[in-house]
Amino acid sequence: MESVVDAELRRRLDAGGVSYCVVGATALAVHGYVRTTGDVDLLTMDERILTEEFWGGASVKIRRGAWDDPLAGSVVWKSAIQHDVIAGRGYAAQFALQSAADNERLGCRVATPLGLVLMKLEAGSAQDLYDVLALMERRRLIDGAPWVPEIARHLPQLSAGARDAWTRLQSLTKQG
Repeated sequence: MESVVDAELRRRLDAGGVSYCVVGATALAVHGYVRTTGDVDLLTMDERILTEEFWGGASVKIRRGAWDDPLAGSVVWKSAIQHDVIAGRGYAAQFALQSAADNERLGCRVATPLGLVLMKLEAGSAQDLYDVLALMERRRLIDGAPWVPEIARHLPQLSAGARDAWTRLQSLTKQG
C-alpha cells in the first residue's frame, strides 16, 4: 500500500507544502483501539486549505469552525473512502501535528496516542471521551501506556473545557 491517504489528495497537500497527519479512528486503530469509521481524518494547522483557491477547482466541501471551536474548519474530500481534512487550532492540534510519527504501514504520519488524547479532550464529545478511555486501556495492555502521566504536563495549555473533561475522566477511572 502506498498510503492510506487518497493519492490525489496527498498530491495536492504535498504540492501545497501542507504538513498533515492522520488522526481520528484510523489513528486510534494504529495504536490498538479499533472502532468503526467511514472516513479518514487528516489534521493540519494550515488554514489555506479552507479556501477554494487552494483546491484549484477540485470538488470539495469547505466548512468553517466557529470562533470558539477547536477546529478552524474542515474540508470534505470525496474519494473511494471519504477524507476529512481538519484545520486545527490551539495547543492540542499543534502538539498532535508536531509529535506525529511516520507510519510505514499507512505510508504517512500518524498522531501519537498522547496527541490524540489531547485533541479528543479539546473536542469533548461523549464519543471523544470514550475514545480517550478506550485508547488508554488498550495501550496499558499493549505497552503500559507510559505516556499517560505526561497528560498532566500538557493540561495548562488546554482549554478549561478540556481540563474539566480530564478531571471527569480521572474520577471515572478511580471509581472502577
